Amino acid sequence: MMKRLLTLAALVASAPAYAQDFDPRDPVTGNGLLAICSLDDPVSRTACGLYIRGLDHMLNTLQVHGQVREIDCSPDSSTSNQKRDVFIGYLKANPQTRHLGSPLLFMRAMAEAFSCSMPQARPRVDKRF
Repeated sequence: MMKRLLTLAALVASAPAYAQDFDPRDPVTGNGLLAICSLDDPVSRTACGLYIRGLDHMLNTLQVHGQVREIDCSPDSSTSNQKRDVFIGYLKANPQTRHLGSPLLFMRAMAEAFSCSMPQARPRVDKRF
């Protein structure tokens, strides 16, 4: 019983410290990623592009291995910059969901922009993953 109380006390005591460590530019959420992608310096632009490219690779890998339904049916001619623009546009247009995780929001943006329910649509799958 005493061990549980000490554990609970430690958790409660650490809560304020965790709150102070919050970084408004943490790309884990839509808010944080949009904050990074809105900066105009070369490092931020590169970080934004690479993070979104990683999200795209994540989604592709999940689709290839059947872990998610077909979500992204973007044409083979779509580019990383185009997907970045689509995602940033989605974040700006949906401020009510930006507190959610950026991977989830990326999947929603791609599903909306490149719907697999369109006639002749097929999932964009890169078999390297």
